[in-house]
Amino acid sequence: MVNYKKEVMKDPYMCTALILTFIKGDNVNSWAKHQLKILNRSQENNPDPTGKPDEEWWDDFEQNFKNTFTFTASKETALAKLEKLTMTCGDLDTYIATFN
Repeated sequence: MVNYKKEVMKDPYMCTALILTFIKGDNVNSWAKHQLKILNRSQENNPDPTGKPDEEWWDDFEQNFKNTFTFTASKETALAKLEKLTMTCGDLDTYIATFN
């Protein structure tokens, strides 16, 4: 949010490349490198004659990130917990907070 006026944050190619430089770790390095390859391929095959990046590149990266790192069983886990939820010892506040 601090750098929203900076050119790097306005350019989908540069913004995506920047965030990928911050993704480090044994379990994510190969994924980040693969995303950089996808990004570079997008730039190489850019149909815009000016070379201007497409906003869709950021959207694709964001969706790839969510698909890879979202806990896919979260809905099922939440539903199972909700089905087992009971009020104990008349503690209505805890029951409501947990339900919400």
